[in-house]
Amino acid sequence: MVTPDPLPEKALPNEVQVYLQAVTRRLPGRVRSAVAAELHANLHQRMLDHSLGLSVADAWAAALRDFGPPQQAAQAFGQVYRWPQLLRTALAALLLGTAGYAAARTLNWEALGWRSAGPVQETRQLNRVP
Repeated sequence: MVTPDPLPEKALPNEVQVYLQAVTRRLPGRVRSAVAAELHANLHQRMLDHSLGLSVADAWAAALRDFGPPQQAAQAFGQVYRWPQLLRTALAALLLGTAGYAAARTLNWEALGWRSAGPVQETRQLNRVP
């Protein structure tokens, strides 16, 4: 029979759990689990780096200090995960604008009873000095 390891060093400290929740709470729902996993892995690695000269609890505290306040970490992760959404939105707007322009240029406006929007002719009257 295998029993779980009850050593407190293996458990995630409450402060780290609270930090992870505070960071991910400020992010959109679709990226929360990915950010939580990435942040947990990075925090754990930082804790291992600090554990060479510190106790496990002090190493976790140092790792949390390294990452800064939850608001700052949430902002950094938000910027990383927000760019793909902004790029998709910009691409969709560009494609819709291009399709609308192409449709407007190929549409037979006269058949609809509207005047065609032909090229704008420059008038010399606007440039004359009285």
